[in-house]
Amino acid sequence: MMIDTFAMQNLLKVDADSSRIAIGMDIGGTKLEAAIVTLSGDVIESVKVPTASNGPAVLAQAIAVATNLKSIVNSRGMVAAACGVGTAGVVDKNAIVSANSLIPGWAGQPLQAELESRLGIPTHVINDVYAVAIRECLIGVGRNQPSTFVTAVGTGVGSALVLNGKLWEGEHGLAGSLGHIPSMVREGRACACGAIDHVESYAGGRAIEKEFAKRCGRKVKMPEIAAMARSGDTIANQLLDTAGLVLGQALASVAALIDPKCVVLDGGMMALGDLLLNPVRELMKREAMISGLAIPLSVTPTGTHAGVVGAALHALSQENTHNAPYEPSLHDCKTT
Repeated sequence: MMIDTFAMQNLLKVDADSSRIAIGMDIGGTKLEAAIVTLSGDVIESVKVPTASNGPAVLAQAIAVATNLKSIVNSRGMVAAACGVGTAGVVDKNAIVSANSLIPGWAGQPLQAELESRLGIPTHVINDVYAVAIRECLIGVGRNQPSTFVTAVGTGVGSALVLNGKLWEGEHGLAGSLGHIPSMVREGRACACGAIDHVESYAGGRAIEKEFAKRCGRKVKMPEIAAMARSGDTIANQLLDTAGLVLGQALASVAALIDPKCVVLDGGMMALGDLLLNPVRELMKREAMISGLAIPLSVTPTGTHAGVVGAALHALSQENTHNAPYEPSLHDCKTT
């Protein structure tokens, strides 16, 4: 299964001079963000709220946020052609078929059906990191690149692989689950998926907060942990160094396996800057198969709303001028 981003570019060009817009939404373990997005990927209006504590509450929250944005669209005399959602969890044919403990009870929630019913417009649901990858390959650094590997590091860790413009979903929608491969560090840390010592157990924001609380006896959010690290706190620095090394090792493995043209990093943990990225770069450079040939890393700029925009553009591409869903083809586009 795959999504062809080159073909999506062509479909979006069909309406390039129109005012077609979509409602885009990004549902993660920490925040729910949504926006009114234009065909060119510009954000007209956006909203961000903390993600609710369980699946049914998140569903109600998503409906309320999307309904409010639809009202804004209507009040401005615009027409939303579709709603696109990128969500944490494994998504297959618009259904959330699996989700871990970062959003308890999220799997099986009727997100697409409820949004279509309440909004009255077609709704398309994909994995949240896949949405980020779509944005990067349509209007970001991955545009027209022969191969791009996108990794989002936030509450958890997820990735997406785009080869020759085609976002590879895998047989079960699991492709790119970088956060759920074994970590190089083996301290017995539990992963949100239920396994032990996955990459996400060390590099995910929620996992770092949990480990800090275990060691220090108090709950602290990532921004404070980062501030403590910058002030020289030993435990905070140890946790972030380990996170960077584990993530770097995983990305070095990706580089050796598929040799992508570029690696794009996104997600809330990018706010840590060099605290996280320096050990990532160090390890990728050290593990490069050819000395001095480490794959370049690009960080999505703050404020791009990457997941929201990618979800919206994906939805718009599905609702082309003939209102016919796009069926991916292995042969309809080639790298230029």
